[in-house]
Amino acid sequence: MRINVNALKPITLLLLISLLSCNHEAPLPKVAPIDVLITKQTSVYYTEGKRPVSFAFPTPDSVFFQNTTLYRERIAQVTYEYDDQKRIVNYQGTDHTYSGDFAGTYTYTAQTVTLYSNRVPMTPYGLNAQGYIDAGNTYDQNGHLIAAKSSESIIVNDNIIQTTITSPPAQTMYEYDLTKPNLPDPFENLYGKPSYNLPTQETKLSTYSDGKTDKAVTSYSYEYDERGLPKRRTTYFEVGSPTEWTTKRTWKYIVITDFDFSQ
Repeated sequence: MRINVNALKPITLLLLISLLSCNHEAPLPKVAPIDVLITKQTSVYYTEGKRPVSFAFPTPDSVFFQNTTLYRERIAQVTYEYDDQKRIVNYQGTDHTYSGDFAGTYTYTAQTVTLYSNRVPMTPYGLNAQGYIDAGNTYDQNGHLIAAKSSESIIVNDNIIQTTITSPPAQTMYEYDLTKPNLPDPFENLYGKPSYNLPTQETKLSTYSDGKTDKAVTSYSYEYDERGLPKRRTTYFEVGSPTEWTTKRTWKYIVITDFDFSQ
């Protein structure tokens, strides 16, 4: 069985980096945020190469996208639990192809958070005054992570529009649908708030030690439930060197993710 995902293309409003310069036009009014939590997500991965799959699951065996047939390769499911402060306290998952079962539990004090990975306690992390993991990270006044050990991000109107990584050197630019609020992030109480609006595309430019570069473009499209929540996200990933983008086929895969939300 196949499904055609060509039609899943929402209207995208590009948030340009030029907003940082001389463009001082008033931003669009913000849409209301999504006031629910993700309780479960199921992701199905499809790639160009057809591989034997040793498990049964009620998903299509293949999808057809941009004149290419992609075959099911991997399925992963994760469930999330939160405390009364909407902080992540448990996650449990199954990767039907690679890592098998996995789980984690978070315990909190006023100043620290400790992760128990598969019941093994990890080193506690200190929390800053905003309640986010410190570890040398820097957050803006609205709770967005703007600097970590080897990365920096530029935030405009509560959206991350660019992230730069120093090792290995890479730069990622982001685009959004400014008419839609973003999905909640189960871990946002730990690592800062995600972008406010729904992402539609990422473009990553990487440079390696031998001087070679590549470009990876990730596009997102969505389907919505009766409440207007994005119940399904289709992620399309394409990567290749600049030469390959103009003269050769690039490597492609798709991830179809279904979300369950709190009531």
